[in-house]
Amino acid sequence: MRQCFDLQLQGYKAEMDLPKEMLEKLPLFIDMVLIENIVDELECCARERESPDWEDIEDAAECLINGIPYAGIGQEK
Repeated sequence: MRQCFDLQLQGYKAEMDLPKEMLEKLPLFIDMVLIENIVDELECCARERESPDWEDIEDAAECLINGIPYAGIGQEK
């Protein structure tokens, strides 16, 4: 998984300047995006008065609960 993510990051850094400080915070930013996706799904369901579709948040929740880094990029299911 790390190798796949590193390859993607290498391509990004070839096009953009990315300070080391930001790279160190990248796992936190990725986790925050996962949390935002979960909260957004629950908020939309509450607004529409629908039950949450757990399949929509399952992957994000699994990564956060099980400490799977980099949002599971490159991980086989």
